[in-house]
Amino acid sequence: MKKEAVSSKNKRGLSQVIAITIIILLSLFAVSILWLATKTLIDRYNVGQTQEFLNCIQGANIQISDACKQNNLLKITIKNKRDLILGDFFLVDITFNNGSVQRIPTPYHTYVGAYKTEPIYIPYKQDIAKIKVIPKIEEQVYLCPNEAPEYKGGINDCA
Repeated sequence: MKKEAVSSKNKRGLSQVIAITIIILLSLFAVSILWLATKTLIDRYNVGQTQEFLNCIQGANIQISDACKQNNLLKITIKNKRDLILGDFFLVDITFNNGSVQRIPTPYHTYVGAYKTEPIYIPYKQDIAKIKVIPKIEEQVYLCPNEAPEYKGGINDCA
């Protein structure tokens, strides 16, 4: 009878070890899933990119005051309404009358100084319906598409 009592105690002790091991494994699994989800969110919403986006909202403010054609070039006059240098390059979205859009970068080292009005030049294309100029804050990688003004006026020869 004594032997049976000892054997019963060992079985109970073994089941507790198995239960604790399963709980530890489940905890490690839950922590790894939480870490993976957090890492994915951090990668998706890159903090540096968010900071640059906020800089665009606070910094980039331009206006297209005129657009005209000069020889085979489209001259777009841009007014910078803030106290910071915009540029290195700009992207110009040209929407044609048929609805197609072409994105053309300006040459590198194209700047518009603080509170300055400067022209930028791109190759001229026929049948332009709309122009959108996407600014870039100097020394940032991120462009500011939400702060891009549009020009829908007619494009005539430059005076």
